[in-house]
Amino acid sequence: MKVPFLIMVIVMFLTGCLNAQDDLKSPGSKAAHDYLREKGFLIDSYEGERGSYQLTKANIKELPHMMEWGYFAEEGVDPELYFNRNIQVEHFIVKDHPRFKKKAHVAVFLADNEPIGATSVPWTDEEALQAGWVYSLDGQTLEEVQPLPYPEWMQAWSKRYR
Repeated sequence: MKVPFLIMVIVMFLTGCLNAQDDLKSPGSKAAHDYLREKGFLIDSYEGERGSYQLTKANIKELPHMMEWGYFAEEGVDPELYFNRNIQVEHFIVKDHPRFKKKAHVAVFLADNEPIGATSVPWTDEEALQAGWVYSLDGQTLEEVQPLPYPEWMQAWSKRYR
């Protein structure tokens, strides 16, 4: 009676370990994981790919894409290079975020499995809810990463991508 139970426990343990390693099975998830590690983030968990979209001149003027790509543009990324391309979004929970000083939910954006940039929001374990709006990867607001007040920036952004 004890031997079959022991074998079952060992099989369950090994299956769990193998599944944990399989979490990063796609090239995009591995690239996103490496991107965050290279930026110095301690990854608590991989939350999976939560969709993809095609970047267009129309949706880059709409929230949340406008803010996300606004951060990337301030980091030197030209959004126009990604128009009509599939953008994949991989999600992670990181520990000890430099700005929030606690866990944060991080979304890494990729094209052709190559990281473009990332955003973050504070994470609240107790409620399992994200708190607040999207920030840059290091936790800055859009007004902190570019020189214009948000309404002026939004108007200039919309005009640029008519």
